[in-house]
Amino acid sequence: MLFIINNQQAKMGKKQGRHQDKKKQEKLEEQEYQQKTNIGLGIVIFIIIGLLVYFGYSIYSQIISVYDHSQTTENQTRYSSDGDTLLCVDTNQKDTFSVNDGVKVIGAAAFAKCNNIRVVKLPNSLECILSGAFCGCTSLREINIPAIVRYVGDYPFLGVKKCTINSNNNRFKFIDHCFIDLKEKMILSYIGNDETIDQLPKDISIIGKKAFYNNQSIRKIKLGKSSITMIMEEAFGFCTSLQHIELPEYAEIIGNPFVGIHKNGLTSQENNRFLLSSQGLLIDKKKRNLIAYIGKSSTITLDDNELPIQQSLKSIGRDAFCDCCFIQTINTSGCNIEKIDDNAFGDCDNLKQLFNNIINN
Repeated sequence: MLFIINNQQAKMGKKQGRHQDKKKQEKLEEQEYQQKTNIGLGIVIFIIIGLLVYFGYSIYSQIISVYDHSQTTENQTRYSSDGDTLLCVDTNQKDTFSVNDGVKVIGAAAFAKCNNIRVVKLPNSLECILSGAFCGCTSLREINIPAIVRYVGDYPFLGVKKCTINSNNNRFKFIDHCFIDLKEKMILSYIGNDETIDQLPKDISIIGKKAFYNNQSIRKIKLGKSSITMIMEEAFGFCTSLQHIELPEYAEIIGNPFVGIHKNGLTSQENNRFLLSSQGLLIDKKKRNLIAYIGKSSTITLDDNELPIQQSLKSIGRDAFCDCCFIQTINTSGCNIEKIDDNAFGDCDNLKQLFNNIINN
């Protein structure tokens, strides 16, 4: 009997032992799983922190780069990171400047304010010259245009007074003081000091944006019999010595070619599509559009008695009164203005009354 009891106790002990071993095994497995989970979370957190550090540093570097650029642009010559584009030239550069070989693009206003550069040497790799690239290079006397240049933007030589442009390019030529895009039949820049503009290079159709801008030598524009079919905005802007205007009968006028010219006594041709009234209002009679105001009165009446009633104004063109900061009142009684284009009254800071309504400054 005692033997049976001891045997049963032994069996129960073994069973409890196996149960305890199982619990220990499960606990070990649970601990191992928790360790693996913690390691996995640690790796994920490490990766996230690494990414945050990386992108944070990248953003910081960009901010520093922008800051440095804003601090050093004025007196540093800079190229794009790939070396394809000349972005800007040191304004202290003197005499001769040679653009690096391999450069394909001269950036917009890249040579702006480089008043002491006399000669610019462009590489044969050059393909594009962007707008105003040599703007304000008042001392520039010589530059070459490489053969493969395929694009030149607006007013590339604005402010250049006297320069020889050597070009072996079939599209861009320097003829009779005019830098020309032969494909577009357009004058891009005028580099001369003629008092009268009456003869332009043969087959030219377009006077480009700011082509004659701020030329103080020009006194007369006599293009009434020319082949010009389009005159772009600000083409003769701030030519403040101007005394007489004759425009081609069939030319399309884009914007205001005479921005910044404000004087009394300008004269114009008679019996032409373009009328310059005694007030200084330049009007396209065919389109019944006010192109420009070239006078300097503080009070203007648009119901001009020089216009027949059937030709009364219908629209005020883009930039028509731009930079007329002296104007205080524009009287439109009797007019039936249907359209006012963009920036028609730009920088008219003292304008108080228009269309009999008060304009707030």
